[in-house]
Amino acid sequence: MAFVPPKGTLNGSDVSFFYATYPLTTIGLYILCILYYIVWAQVLPRVYNYQHRITEYHLDNGEAGHTVIKVKNDELEKWDAEHKVINTLGGNGYDDAIETEVHLVAKEVHSGSSYTSDEKKNNETIATTTVGSRN
Repeated sequence: MAFVPPKGTLNGSDVSFFYATYPLTTIGLYILCILYYIVWAQVLPRVYNYQHRITEYHLDNGEAGHTVIKVKNDELEKWDAEHKVINTLGGNGYDDAIETEVHLVAKEVHSGSSYTSDEKKNNETIATTTVGSRN
């Protein structure tokens, strides 16, 4: 057990230093990584007026990957219009309300709600095109 001291001394049984050095070092590294991420993803973009965007790239051998780029706030609207939003650091880049609406429409269509056949066909088309448009 990491924080239970050995009997008799505060030195480890097999080492000559403090018994909880290993877990304290691990906790310190986790805290350092969390602070680094907060500075990188939250503080620096606010100070220097940019936002992170994730873009996709393809190598010659067919492999695909993602990279994070900085986009200035004044160029953000233009950049988002020209590029497919794959992901942002704060979310998945898609509107969850649309996804919920599609699931509700699809559920109503398949549950046999009180639709006429024309309304049911129309809702099935809406659900299919909305889901199909999100490659």
